[in-house]
Amino acid sequence: MSSAIDPTTGDVTLTNLGNSAQDISAWRFCNWPAYSTISSLGASASLAAGASEVINWSSAVDSDGELGLYMDASWASSSSVVDYVEWASTGHQRSSVAVAAGVWITGDFVDGPAPYTFNGASGDYGSAFWDVNNPTTATIEFVVDMNGVDQPSADYALVTVNGSWNGWTGFGAELFDADADGVYTGSLEIEAGTTFEYVVAVSGEADGYSGWGLQWGDGCGGANVVVTAGAAGSVTTTTLTPGCAEVLGCMDVNATNYDAAATEQAFNQYGNLSCIYASCDDIPDAEGCIYADSYASFYPGFGPVECVNYGGTACTITVLGCIDVNATNYDAAATEQAFDQYLNSSCIYASCEDIPEYGCIYVDGFGAFNATFGAADCVTYGGTPCEEPTTGVEGCLDVNATNYDAAATEQAFDQYGNFVCIYASCDDVPEYGCIYADGFGAFSSDALSLQHNA
Repeated sequence: MSSAIDPTTGDVTLTNLGNSAQDISAWRFCNWPAYSTISSLGASASLAAGASEVINWSSAVDSDGELGLYMDASWASSSSVVDYVEWASTGHQRSSVAVAAGVWITGDFVDGPAPYTFNGASGDYGSAFWDVNNPTTATIEFVVDMNGVDQPSADYALVTVNGSWNGWTGFGAELFDADADGVYTGSLEIEAGTTFEYVVAVSGEADGYSGWGLQWGDGCGGANVVVTAGAAGSVTTTTLTPGCAEVLGCMDVNATNYDAAATEQAFNQYGNLSCIYASCDDIPDAEGCIYADSYASFYPGFGPVECVNYGGTACTITVLGCIDVNATNYDAAATEQAFDQYLNSSCIYASCEDIPEYGCIYVDGFGAFNATFGAADCVTYGGTPCEEPTTGVEGCLDVNATNYDAAATEQAFDQYGNFVCIYASCDDVPEYGCIYADGFGAFSSDALSLQHNA
């Protein structure tokens, strides 16, 4: 009864090979573990002698399966099996039932590409009576993106691919754009392994539908596309893009994201180059601003300060000079402090009041003091030392005094002008004078004269 099955689509063709009509209203399909009454699938109640009917059963979609046609739901009963076929392998669930019913052969199965077609007569069974799909041709699928050209149009409404497979004569394969996205597709059946060239063309009223109104090869070069068909039954996809589409990208070979395929320089929404540079040595200008994802040249109103404020890295020309405004040779154009061969600053100072730190003023520069270079060294090398001023420590400086202060740097005096030095006896005083409990006062000349006259 079954005359064809396509396990890739689920289509089952029933053909009545008998001489009279057959009631099939209660008949069932089985592809274990799936079962369905064929009437529920839209089948007719009766099938006339010699008539065929195609029934789609989703459970028949199976790369390795079976199809049993039953009169009723007695699945294990050989008397209920009308017809049977299994494919890809043997020993499926109902295979033994079909063998017992005399409609299949033990260990037999249909082997080959689907669909499968029965070629026998009533009473014939087994894989020998089932033809498999053995195609001799291959399929070429064309995908042509027409968005880069202003066609098709009212004058040239048809899109075709024309090629060497038919000697470049007449219409080739017509293409269609089902979803109106500008990409046209179509296919061609051709002998397996055939290699050919093709172009795309538009045709219409303007050229009398010649098939060659306007033609394009692939891309900017317009070359013919070469394609080779695969094995029989295979599908090979080939693409063609007519015209020379603009390709935006970074065109600077010094950028880390240089795009060799770009035909036009890309810019971001701020007008910056969409080029990324690893360092200031790579930028295209003498000065500019490197961002993480772009680059901007400096211009009036946008310089190093603005660059940094916007999160960029400022690349500037290095100008060496004195950058201290207190120096007599301050250079407003300098971008980096200059130093001489001794690493002294190139800044010249008029006095110690102008220097940036304690150090040595030379005629042509300035050197800061450090652990191995001080005031004495400065003088040795002909400089003027600028030292940190020291603060005096008042106290008794006389070692003969009982309150001698070794840390004192200046002699202390009380409110009367007396030394703040305390002496134990007259033997210790520095001169004739008066010993007080908390200090010492030298005699004046008048007091000495009165003492002598007495």
